[in-house]
Amino acid sequence: MACDLQSFSLVSRVRTAVGIAAAFVGVLCAAGGCGGTVNDARVTGTVGSAGRDGGTTTSGTGGSTGGTKSIAGNAGMGISGAGSTPVGAGGANPVTPSTCPGVFDGPVPNPSPDRSDSGLVGLRVLRERVERSREAFRLYETAHGRHYWYQRQYASFTGNYCKTTITVDNGVVTSHKQLQGVTGSTWTNVWTETGADLGSHEYPCARAATMEELYEECLSEVLCQDPRENSVFVQIDGRGLLVVCGYVPMNCFDDCYSGITPLILTADGKDWTETGPQCCPPSPEPDCCMSYGGATKERSCLTACDGMPSPNNPRWSVGFDAADCPVWNEPPRSADCCGCPVVLDAGAGSDGGP
Repeated sequence: MACDLQSFSLVSRVRTAVGIAAAFVGVLCAAGGCGGTVNDARVTGTVGSAGRDGGTTTSGTGGSTGGTKSIAGNAGMGISGAGSTPVGAGGANPVTPSTCPGVFDGPVPNPSPDRSDSGLVGLRVLRERVERSREAFRLYETAHGRHYWYQRQYASFTGNYCKTTITVDNGVVTSHKQLQGVTGSTWTNVWTETGADLGSHEYPCARAATMEELYEECLSEVLCQDPRENSVFVQIDGRGLLVVCGYVPMNCFDDCYSGITPLILTADGKDWTETGPQCCPPSPEPDCCMSYGGATKERSCLTACDGMPSPNNPRWSVGFDAADCPVWNEPPRSADCCGCPVVLDAGAGSDGGP
């Protein structure tokens, strides 16, 4: 038995924090001598929001270039000792990830002890991670002939749920499939768009976007939310590919998540299970004998048989644990399960009569 892949539940742990410092070094005057007092040639710059000056460097008369570029700030500026006339710009401004002017992007100061979301390390660090992931995705896309598809699911506390499958070829969406329903029922809103029909259905659960567009949404929308006021979630799987990027405002509890819900990205339906030696490879789809996946240090890589909900249950989902390993999550238990005895109608007699 088989059912479609599903990607959904959110597990985000943050394990590292990165601090960045920049030093700006000026070049002292030439051998012909200095007309003014020679100041200290080394000044430490402060790296804050991208685009902020890294610092300034001063020298005596005849001073040369200013400080070299920082990782994320602008370059320093060389200043002449005599008359404070600028002598020349510092190092070239670096290429930085997408930024959001005026938004706090450093580590969260004095966070609540019960917070464990990705936003604690700061937006700058998260942007750098996502930019690296985008480069990994471009290599992945090229290696698979620019063909891939992904699935993502939306689930509401009211019981509504929706699964979306997007297929992309040569950088263009070629298929958009949606399955929508309510807990305890079959799919009630099922459709597929291709070719000229793409975009013909109003109010889809998820837009027909390429992964490039999802990366940009992550960088320019999600990672522009102040982490002091929002829990921010970013997760990248063992292949280096983006699987979660979203946020939830503080003190909001019902359907508050915005951004990219957990997704499975694949070129052949199976490669998403190959995420490195730290992970037990999950079965590519639910079955009555299956591997649930997850980190090798947290569970044995064994196959479980019988007792799990039916593989045809639409609420099976894939999440990611603290090691960024995919793991199958079971739907709510019901009488319809693998190996469970069939429950007969109690009102029927042994002879089939009333």
